[in-house]
Amino acid sequence: MEERYKNKDFMTMKMLEEVLSAFSWPAPYTLLDGLPNHIVVRFPHCDFSFEVGFEAKLHLGIWPYQRDDNRFGLNDALLVLVPEAKEKGINFPVLQDYPSKAPSKKKTQHEIRNLCIIMQTYLLPSIQGDFSWIEKYDEIRNRMLGD
Repeated sequence: MEERYKNKDFMTMKMLEEVLSAFSWPAPYTLLDGLPNHIVVRFPHCDFSFEVGFEAKLHLGIWPYQRDDNRFGLNDALLVLVPEAKEKGINFPVLQDYPSKAPSKKKTQHEIRNLCIIMQTYLLPSIQGDFSWIEKYDEIRNRMLGD
């Protein structure tokens, strides 16, 4: 298998902890090791999974109330939270692109930082147990699906 398709070495528990510790979080958290595929950041009211995908691309999963049957992707939440934030004068944060498309530890660290910035901008209420956006998301999804 080509090196660029190997994911397990790019994200580590130590790397995620170092990036998370650079931010102020409204609740304590613990890390749960699911490598090579993911690491879960467990807060009292929800889990966030930092998931390693194709070519080490990172995705953020949101697990309200720490339930396995209730996963949302970051884009699901942002569908509701970005317009709500704009109404309050909060703009989407400026995220810096990484200069290389090739997977690497430095690129993974950079992507974790960008995801944390998005979490800090939109998901702090969810960390504290406010998932009011889910009902609005379900309404939007149902309209899009014609339900």
